Amino acid sequence: MAGLNIKYSVVLALLLMGCPGEISNPTPPVDPAGEEPATGEELYKDKACRNCHSEYSSTSCPTLAGFSQKALIAGKIPNNRTNLRKWLKNPSSIKYGTMMPNLGLTDQEIDTLVEYIYTL
Repeated sequence: MAGLNIKYSVVLALLLMGCPGEISNPTPPVDPAGEEPATGEELYKDKACRNCHSEYSSTSCPTLAGFSQKALIAGKIPNNRTNLRKWLKNPSSIKYGTMMPNLGLTDQEIDTLVEYIYTL
């Protein structure tokens, strides 16, 4: 029985001391919740929206300037925040054959972009 107590004492001592060779000052984990979310303007740049949607209209990519005043999104659905969210989530589900890619945006990114686009 005494041998069992010694084993527990040794294990407890090792746990309290830490393992030999262990990094003494590990880098703390990054807390994603603690990071500031990207602004709409940052996402617009980071996701390359402005590469196609510049301030000038073209035949393939319309300008988003004055977006809130436009009647339709992609010439298909009424312009409102709900429909813009659907469009950004999966453009081809709204307009088959669209050149607008599915950017794989998160719901938070979509919400942020929607609010930003309505300020343009």
